Amino acid sequence: FIGKPIIKDVIEFGCGTGWLTNTLCYYYKKDVKSIDFTQKAIETAKEVSYKLNLNPKYQLSDIFDYKDDSSYDLVISMGVLHHTKDCKEAFKKISTLVRPGGYLYVGLYHLYGRRPMLKLLQDYAYWHGENSAYNLFSYMNKSMDNKEHSYSWFRDQVIHPHETQHTLEEVSNWIDEIS
Repeated sequence: FIGKPIIKDVIEFGCGTGWLTNTLCYYYKKDVKSIDFTQKAIETAKEVSYKLNLNPKYQLSDIFDYKDDSSYDLVISMGVLHHTKDCKEAFKKISTLVRPGGYLYVGLYHLYGRRPMLKLLQDYAYWHGENSAYNLFSYMNKSMDNKEHSYSWFRDQVIHPHETQHTLEEVSNWIDEIS
């Protein structure tokens, strides 16, 4: 990592139950601030942090309402922005927190990879019922052996309230706009 900046502080948007936050704190000894808009998720994340003797900073907030005068070496949002009311605006908002020379790491649903799979499973649910669609999902994801986790994942990935999908070209244009 010669010539690469050292990442000291991190902010994660959409931390959920703290999987990535706690991983960064535990294995990489990073200072992490984590934002989520679900109280139950924050409480669960805090419980895990406590059991691991970690001290990330959690804050309950919607991305669009979040205020912070700090900047960070690494700003992360994995699988979250495409569930907001305006993915592009959420992207712009969190990008303002990247310290010069820092990194922005974002995971979004890809239009051409996500849409066919989503349509298949949603159509299957429409015609054959949610349980049948879940059975197909389970068959396609045989490595998921915990049924409760698998069903939760299915509901999050297939029977969810809102998502958008994006192309690399589209996101590249967003980057050009903020640069």
